[in-house]
Amino acid sequence: MAVVLGLDYGSRRIGLALSDPTGTIASAAGCHRTPDDGSILERIRDLVRERAVVAIVVGLPLTADGR
Repeated sequence: MAVVLGLDYGSRRIGLALSDPTGTIASAAGCHRTPDDGSILERIRDLVRERAVVAIVVGLPLTADGR
């Protein structure tokens, strides 16, 4: 298998998680504030290169009531 990067996109923060190489377990890889300066793209690019990420999964941002 290969490493997958998960992004949990929110209005204030983006949570980052990485799977293990077998795809069995995901672990937190940090939390990034969401300023519109492109720094999150640099962080994602660095993680993809450093951890040999082969896929990125983006969570659908919903409130607790599903909106």
